[in-house]
Amino acid sequence: MVVEHIVKSDNTSQQTLIRLRAFSGKSPRPPNEPDFDTWRASVDFLLNDPSISDLHRTRKILDSLLPPAADVVKHVHPPALPAAYLEILESVYGSVEDGDELLAKFMSTCQNQSEKPSGYLHRLQVILSTTIRRNGIMETERDRYLLKQFCRGCWDNSLIADLQLEKRESDTPLKSLNTPH
Repeated sequence: MVVEHIVKSDNTSQQTLIRLRAFSGKSPRPPNEPDFDTWRASVDFLLNDPSISDLHRTRKILDSLLPPAADVVKHVHPPALPAAYLEILESVYGSVEDGDELLAKFMSTCQNQSEKPSGYLHRLQVILSTTIRRNGIMETERDRYLLKQFCRGCWDNSLIADLQLEKRESDTPLKSLNTPH
């Protein structure tokens, strides 16, 4: 009985690790609120976690929504899968561009003048996640495209040289850049 309690308790704690930031869909966007694509990218982490049930995923998604976004999905029946809610939210707040257009946008994205390399990388990851969801590229090509565009659009040439990014294998993740610089 003690072992069972520990296992259940451990499972519960894993489910609370993923916390979605609030999304309202208001325009102009309130300070400290993510845009839809950033919020949707964080939902992908939730969807890809096998330890979380669909019911818990749905609950977390609904808990993160504020009006007017919450009002958009009010009519969906409560036992619906997360995909049903996300499909409606995508149709209202998602990009109207197809995968090819998003890929072109991704390939032309450069680091902003006062932006840190880690912020630029995050922005690229969000655009690339949307591109993959819209079938602009395959998931298996994610790291190759991310590395290529980061090297192309980053203004910090010393960082690229120090990390030897241009010499890396195209399938090597850019995990070392996710720390603030």
